[in-house]
Amino acid sequence: MPPMYNAFTGSPNLAAYRRTDAPRVPLDERNLPSALGAAQSMAMDLSEADRVPDALLNEILWHAVKGAASPMPPPRRSVFARSTTIPDDDDDE
Repeated sequence: MPPMYNAFTGSPNLAAYRRTDAPRVPLDERNLPSALGAAQSMAMDLSEADRVPDALLNEILWHAVKGAASPMPPPRRSVFARSTTIPDDDDDE
């Protein structure tokens, strides 16, 4: 990954941010009730994240974005393990 020092300047630009264009997609557009997976996702309990069948919801979202004929790639899982051992500090000779 390249270093980020080229992303910054020596003096800050304190001008207020102004967007250049209107949004290119309608922000209030919703999927139709007849959309692929709509009935399945309506039946899901979305009140808490862990109550949703993640594989099924991922597949519904994939096909909604990529199209019904697009094959979904297999899931990629990662594990972040934390060491529980305390390092031995043998500076007390």
